[in-house]
Amino acid sequence: MLKNVLADSDQVENVIEWNFGLIMFSWYGFQAMLMRETMKTGDFAR
Repeated sequence: MLKNVLADSDQVENVIEWNFGLIMFSWYGFQAMLMRETMKTGDFAR
């Protein structure tokens, strides 16, 4: 199955873009969560 995916370059690009999008989404979600926690505790104001 992996060989078929690698043989189709368009498929590979789609997979890479999808993974990159997922990583970026997770990263920004994590950052937003940290910011919300920080503001809630008041450490951000210091």
